[in-house]
Amino acid sequence: MKKTNITIKKLIILAICALIPLLSGYFIATYAYNRYKPLFFHEYMEKVDESTALRLQAYLKYSTYSYEEEPYYEEVVKKDGVDALKFQIYRAIYASEKLDGNGDITTVYKLTYIFVMYDINYEKLIAIEDPSGTKKLEYNTLPKIYINLQDDHFNGNSQNLTMSVPNETILIKDYNSSPEKDYRGKELNSRYLKWVEVQVDPAYSDEITVEVFMTDSLSEVDQTYKSTILKVSKDDFYQVKDQLDDSNYTLGYNNNIEAAGYLLHVIKTRIWWQSLIAIVLMSFITFSFYIVWNAEDNYKKEKKESKK
Repeated sequence: MKKTNITIKKLIILAICALIPLLSGYFIATYAYNRYKPLFFHEYMEKVDESTALRLQAYLKYSTYSYEEEPYYEEVVKKDGVDALKFQIYRAIYASEKLDGNGDITTVYKLTYIFVMYDINYEKLIAIEDPSGTKKLEYNTLPKIYINLQDDHFNGNSQNLTMSVPNETILIKDYNSSPEKDYRGKELNSRYLKWVEVQVDPAYSDEITVEVFMTDSLSEVDQTYKSTILKVSKDDFYQVKDQLDDSNYTLGYNNNIEAAGYLLHVIKTRIWWQSLIAIVLMSFITFSFYIVWNAEDNYKKEKKESKK
């Protein structure tokens, strides 16, 4: 009976020694899973080829619930027979959850128009701004670009939007922009895809004129110039999701890193080797302890038996 108790004791200790490395591997995996979440979006984008168009598509897929892969509108603007920029409008659906009047969670879908501009030739952009040719391209005085939405039926429905980057932390490089330096040889500091998005007020009609322009002030009183880059009218500029057929839209990840593949990514790049190191180290420590403990236990037992 006593021998059986000793055997059970050894098995319990052995089981504990085996469990500790597994638990350490699990805790390291959990720590790594949470630690590297902030890095995932950057690494997600870096996996895409260095192409503005491809990274734009990758960002649309990451940030939207669904989107139209082909632009709703596209135009290559030329100046003096040379491409000055590519302008595109995308339609996408954003989804969010909110509480309804009964306290139940419902999903709200919002139709969003996304205006993007890339492949920008800044010298040609300056030529559009100042056809006289007097103004030179300078790295710190690049023109500000705006979008105006004008309801063709109601003059009061008008809205100006400022083109910038998707947000302060997301910069999609404009790989085909040019030149790299201004006329004095200084590096241009804003060679990124230009972006702005809007959800149109339902008070607008479906007939909208989109104007892309440059100016030094949105106030007509203060502005010294206004140069139109392009103007286009659309008769299906819908305001809500139910007005269009989005059955062929590509499903996105809606800013959900799990849907975007974070778990598999972090396992492949970090968790597997960090957890493996933890398991190996803890296995060495715990089984060393078990061997020493077992040796001491046998020594005590032999010493005790020798005294009989």
